[in-house]
Amino acid sequence: MNGSEGRGNPYVIFGLVLAAVILLVLVVVLFPPGGGKDGNSGNGTEDTGPWKDLTKLKASISDITILNLNDAAGTSSLDDVVAPEETLYMLIGVESNLSSQDIVSIRDFLMKGGSVIVADDGAHANRLSDFLLGSAGGKVEFTGHNYLVDKLTYDPPETDPGWVHNVRFVRGYSRPMDGRVFDLIVDRPNGLVVSGPARTVVTTTKNLTIIDMNDNGEMDQTDGVFEPHVPYGPIAVQYSIGEKGGSITYFSSSGLFTDSMLQEGDNEDFIRVYLLSLLPEGGVVLMDDTFQLHGYSPHTAVIPR
Repeated sequence: MNGSEGRGNPYVIFGLVLAAVILLVLVVVLFPPGGGKDGNSGNGTEDTGPWKDLTKLKASISDITILNLNDAAGTSSLDDVVAPEETLYMLIGVESNLSSQDIVSIRDFLMKGGSVIVADDGAHANRLSDFLLGSAGGKVEFTGHNYLVDKLTYDPPETDPGWVHNVRFVRGYSRPMDGRVFDLIVDRPNGLVVSGPARTVVTTTKNLTIIDMNDNGEMDQTDGVFEPHVPYGPIAVQYSIGEKGGSITYFSSSGLFTDSMLQEGDNEDFIRVYLLSLLPEGGVVLMDDTFQLHGYSPHTAVIPR
């Protein structure tokens, strides 16, 4: 059989078509549309980090003329900072563990006079806090469980909340800054257990604040169940580190910084004033999103009105 006869043979044609179909199936399975290292599902949703709902925060910081906002390529960026005392490192959204090298880089940056903000919705930051115990003289424990407070965020005048307690959209207030106390609304702040000489930055507005350790949405103070009562539960605390003016501030929720929450209450004004209190002469803000695993934060819900 010559070449022209082979090409016209229906069995050969069928074999070629079958091979092409098998190859196409393998390509689709191994390399799905939208797949690859960014983890997009191909249906228009973005499943992996960094978060897409910190755009308002970044724009707000960029509008402060004496601050220069840059992206940090992980904690290793801190090793190359030339002027730590003029640099703020922001780690908003800690959805994966910090390695030993991550923690050492943060510690060394703090000891050189740098400032750090960590906002953790879980308990990943506990290892960092434990490591800094000796330098800070105390630590904060992220319990990973919500605060319950005895008043809803918005109550009509006739409402008696009784034993209905707020978990989402908790009202808080700041310590006095720039001659002002800021009225804040924070989505799902988790309970913090604080020891040592921490400076409270943000608390709940209510004395009756419980850490909901069994996550049942109720205040369990009877029947052998005890949950910590933390008067005016701390939402953010600051520790001084080292002798060169370093400081680290732990926020128990990123639900103060996200697009859905930034313009609630005095949130945006507070963040701007607080950043300037850390960098009063201006400087560089390094935003690290490398520990964010999902496409959006856990705080995309808006307050119903």
